[in-house]
Amino acid sequence: MIGKRIQLLRKGKNLSQEDLAESLNISRQSISKWESGNTLPDIDKLIQLSEYFNVSLDYIVKGEENRVKNNFKDIFYSISILFLILANIITIFLFNQNQANTDIIIGLVLLTFGIFIYISTKVYYIDKNENKYIKFVIPLATFIPLNLVISIITPGFFTPYPFSIAGFILFFTLYLLLIIYFNKKITKNSK
Repeated sequence: MIGKRIQLLRKGKNLSQEDLAESLNISRQSISKWESGNTLPDIDKLIQLSEYFNVSLDYIVKGEENRVKNNFKDIFYSISILFLILANIITIFLFNQNQANTDIIIGLVLLTFGIFIYISTKVYYIDKNENKYIKFVIPLATFIPLNLVISIITPGFFTPYPFSIAGFILFFTLYLLLIIYFNKKITKNSK
């Protein structure tokens, strides 16, 4: 039973036995023996597995998942993403209406708060392997700052969104490269 759950968790992360063994500093044969039910991991390795896969010991040992912990984690990640979305929308709409720098500051404060919630959640839940949310966080967290930098570099107005043609082309080129880079890095790290 324990071996099947370890195998399920390993395959869920698209890891080979060798990848998991390397992460736990043990041999591939140990993983194979656990999964086949020939031996059981010691308590230290069970704790490492629990932290690595971000599941409770109860799940690994008894098959009972601690859904409350995961639900709160997902709620906090969702709140951080909501703050990042609001920061982008509010900044663009307010700035478009008022053309005031205070609107940009409001957006940056919301952006900072969203990033803080995301990082705090990742640290609190010791979430080393959670990458499904970062694909949303990186683009949302970089939209306004990247545009502000580009609006300083290119001639034209100081705006939180692309205003000139040159700024628009430069922004979307950098933005796409940034997203492609982080998605490749995330995909590589999750293997």
